[in-house]
Amino acid sequence: MAAVKVYVAGPLFGSGRCTENVHKALRVAEAVRAAGAFPFVPHLFTQWDMTFPHADEAYWLDMDKVWLETCQALVVIPGMSPGTRKEEVWAQAAGLHIVGLPATWQEDSVAILAAKLWGTFQGKGLL
Repeated sequence: MAAVKVYVAGPLFGSGRCTENVHKALRVAEAVRAAGAFPFVPHLFTQWDMTFPHADEAYWLDMDKVWLETCQALVVIPGMSPGTRKEEVWAQAAGLHIVGLPATWQEDSVAILAAKLWGTFQGKGLL
């Protein structure tokens, strides 16, 4: 079976602090990888933006959309985020499997979250 690519979507600036949101996205990415899939974390573009700032949000959203369209699934971290809403619309249009994490997801260890994601991916026929 081909490698399953999973786009990790969630707030960056919309709710909470940026550094906390990047940490959450990386935690989800670690669980996605442990579940046997390959995560893409657009939150890491913040590192690029610190080195080469781009004030135009469209610069980043254009890249997000291109990468998202190469994925088979979208995992959504809860929280307020206009960017995440756009990513969900794009994912639906592209026919991706969308996995919304419950509000209590942070209570799980990475291993438990990975097991839950693995089960979800299996149930959707991705793994």
